[in-house]
Amino acid sequence: MPHIPLRQGVQDELRKTNLEWTQVHNGYFMDYYGLPHLKSHLTPPPFAIDVDNKAATIPGSGDDKMVFTYTYDVARFVAEVLTLPKWDEITTIVGDRVTLNEFVQLAEEARGTKFNVVYDDMDKLKKFQTSELPSHASIYPYFPKEKLQYMFAAFGMWVVGGYFNLPKHKAINHKFPNVKPLSVKQMLETSWQNR
Repeated sequence: MPHIPLRQGVQDELRKTNLEWTQVHNGYFMDYYGLPHLKSHLTPPPFAIDVDNKAATIPGSGDDKMVFTYTYDVARFVAEVLTLPKWDEITTIVGDRVTLNEFVQLAEEARGTKFNVVYDDMDKLKKFQTSELPSHASIYPYFPKEKLQYMFAAFGMWVVGGYFNLPKHKAINHKFPNVKPLSVKQMLETSWQNR
C-alpha cells in the first residue's frame, strides 16, 4: 500500500516535534455495508461483503474477528477525545467486533435470504488476487481491477493476520459511555431489512 510509508514518515517527523497528535484506529468503516441506505459520505465498493448484491468473498476461514465502526461514531468519539487533557499516540475506537462469517449471517437475516459466499485462501491472497464481488465492476473505470484486487487482497491478509481485530483493552469507548456506537446488526437491520 503506497500510502503506508508516507504515513509512517509523517509520524516519524511528528515525534520530533512538541506537537500533540494522535492517530485514530477504528477498524474498517461500517458505512460501506449500509450504502446506499445508510447516511454516509463514503462511496462503494465494499470489502468482502456486498450486501446489496447478496454476495461475499471472505478471506481465509471467515472466523477472524474484525472491528467495524460507523464514521459518524468515529466523529463523535474524536470530538470527545478533543476534550482530554492529553492524547495518546494511538486512539483506538471500537464500534463492533464480529467475524466476517457472523457479519454475513447478520446480513442474510436482515435481507431475508442466503448470500453467495466464496472463500479466498491465503495462497490466492498472497498473489494479490481476490474473488470479484458484483459491485466491483462498476468502479473499474476509475479504480482499475488490478489495483482493487491488490488492495482487497492486502486487506484480506490483514484480516487473517488479526490487524483489524483491535485490542479491546486499548479502546477509549469506556472513557465516553455517553457515545453508544452503532452495531453491525443495528446497521444492517436499519439499512436492509425488508429491502
